[in-house]
Amino acid sequence: MGTKTLFFRGNEPAFIRRTFSSRRKKLGKLKLLSVIKKSKNKESQWMKDLNHKMSRQIVHFAAENGLRCVRMEDLTSIRYKAKAKKEAGRNLHSWSHYQLQQFIEYKAKMAGIQVKSA
Repeated sequence: MGTKTLFFRGNEPAFIRRTFSSRRKKLGKLKLLSVIKKSKNKESQWMKDLNHKMSRQIVHFAAENGLRCVRMEDLTSIRYKAKAKKEAGRNLHSWSHYQLQQFIEYKAKMAGIQVKSA
């Protein structure tokens, strides 16, 4: 049996996260802490929405292709294993892997698709 994969490009999310980060840095220099907090809340809402959209696409892809199982890599210690540039590391460290995995698991369960962690 063949393996089917789904790939997401990270260019746009990386750009948006860099934009949020640079904005927070500028606001920090101006000591506008309440505005930074609002910005962080806005970023976390955006990230949660993106995770919902990605998880929906993954589960939809699995259902559309008749797949009965979605395999998830164990990402618990990925932050310690990553040997990347500073910018790539920042994107990796700020991504909410656990939240995305939880969204995939509950949506797959609703669709009758099994989720296995490797």
